[in-house]
Amino acid sequence: MSENSESRQHDGKASLPTLVRLTRAIDPSTVPIALRKAWVLRLPYPPGSGTMPAVQRLLKRFQADHGADVLRHVKTIRKTEDEGVPARMDAVLAYQAETGDLATEEEVVSLIKKYQPDLLGEKSAQADAEGARGPVIRALDIPTTPIPTRSRIAEWNAFWPCVLRITGPADAPISDASAQKAANSVSLTSSSTSIDFIDRARDARMWTENTARLQWAKDGFQACLRLARQAQAKGDLPIGAYVTTAVEGSNAGMEGMLPAFAHDTRISSNHPLRHAVLNIIRAVADGRAALKIRSDKLAELEQDGISNLPTQADSIPAEQFDEGVSAPAAPAAPAGNGTDYLLSSLTLFTTHEPCAGAVGTEMGDRICVKVDGAGARWRCMNRRD
Repeated sequence: MSENSESRQHDGKASLPTLVRLTRAIDPSTVPIALRKAWVLRLPYPPGSGTMPAVQRLLKRFQADHGADVLRHVKTIRKTEDEGVPARMDAVLAYQAETGDLATEEEVVSLIKKYQPDLLGEKSAQADAEGARGPVIRALDIPTTPIPTRSRIAEWNAFWPCVLRITGPADAPISDASAQKAANSVSLTSSSTSIDFIDRARDARMWTENTARLQWAKDGFQACLRLARQAQAKGDLPIGAYVTTAVEGSNAGMEGMLPAFAHDTRISSNHPLRHAVLNIIRAVADGRAALKIRSDKLAELEQDGISNLPTQADSIPAEQFDEGVSAPAAPAAPAGNGTDYLLSSLTLFTTHEPCAGAVGTEMGDRICVKVDGAGARWRCMNRRD
């Protein structure tokens, strides 16, 4: 993970927290161009009526029979015009392989002779350099990804004409939900790689200029600090954790459950795994499991004609959490076993960067957004980051 954006102090925001955004997403304006050798077939210009269909058939055979990558991000044909030399057309066929049928020029030529011999003329490479119209096989550097942004078209096309990456919602994040959805679908793709992109300047403004978002973060931080002070007063490590909905999220179906609170209890419980993060996850899971039992009992009573019982318990305020773990009621548990612990639609605040074990638990719990303390600053990470 790398730092994506750091907040600046704005007029009227001096009391709001300093946020550092962490993300593995790449800035399209600075991502380096990656190149790979590819076999290029030189053709005469203009092509004959059967030239282009023959090239397409050859590409399909390379892909089907020899494992060649589908080069969707590059344009198959490139027209070249050099001074004193007749106009030509180049067709990119496949990436050069380290071994196998696509490793050497001789092997590629033999495949062309096998599948589409009409594409090979009788002229030699030397004759072609002198201006004759015979095709030549060469290994050229070809970009491995589409053009990331319009401002970099010339940089990519200097090697080979490529397609422009389709801009998606992740490039202009307006909310955690939209960025999360876009991260699943918007990517820069080559044969087997996928890289998420994000407009870092716009993402930075979302985290530094949105007063409502910063106030939401401040409230979460203050809750964590209160819990940490409570833990310290009881002789525990001053580490607090707090779970709530995402800034644009809704607590529909979670009334009475959120927010949830916990702090570190490793000392008071004499248990090495009672970290604040693990405690808060257990609190949410226990609450969901308890409500599922309650919901099942309520359904049984309704079948017997009794329907005047409350559907959820009242939440418990943070100052009453003497054991370091909240015990709120919870929404109906997700279908299936082992899902009560999932925090995929929620945000976790904690005063300290979790240890390796807690981080592994967070990954398993699919937390939507995590905010933790890092010295004088706070860091925010989305689940897909």
